[in-house]
Amino acid sequence: MPHGSPRLALSGYVLPNAHTLVLKLTNISARPISTYPFRLPWGNPNSLNLFGLTTRGQVLKQSLPIADPIYEKPVVIAPGQSLTGNVDLSFKLNGFPEARVATPVIVVWSYELEAGESIITGAAVAGRLSATEPLP
Repeated sequence: MPHGSPRLALSGYVLPNAHTLVLKLTNISARPISTYPFRLPWGNPNSLNLFGLTTRGQVLKQSLPIADPIYEKPVVIAPGQSLTGNVDLSFKLNGFPEARVATPVIVVWSYELEAGESIITGAAVAGRLSATEPLP
C-alpha cells in the first residue's frame, strides 16, 4: 500500500509507578484491517521504533534484539476498534530504569504496520521515580 491517509492511530502513556508503556492502536479507516500479532506495536521487540530523551538531554537508545516472529493466526481490527498492549521500557530502552530515577524521560515512538504505510509517531512522558519507590 502506498503512503497515504493513515489507517491507524496509536496513542500511549507510561504507567506512573512502572517501566511500562501502554499503547492503544485504533483502526480509523472505514475497512477492517487484518494483520499478524507480531506486527502489532507490542507484538515483537522490534515492531516499534523507540528512543528516550531525559530532561537533561541524555538520549536512551532502543535495544534491538534478534526476535524472529512466531506464526499466529491473524487478528482483524474492525473500523473504530481499538487494541491495547504493553511494552516493557526497561527491556526496550538501554538505561531507562536508571535514567528515570534521576529525571523524567520523554519516550518517543514511530510505528509502521507494514512497509509503505503511513508512519505513526507519538510521545509520552515517564515521570521521575524516587530511588526508594518500589515498582509493583
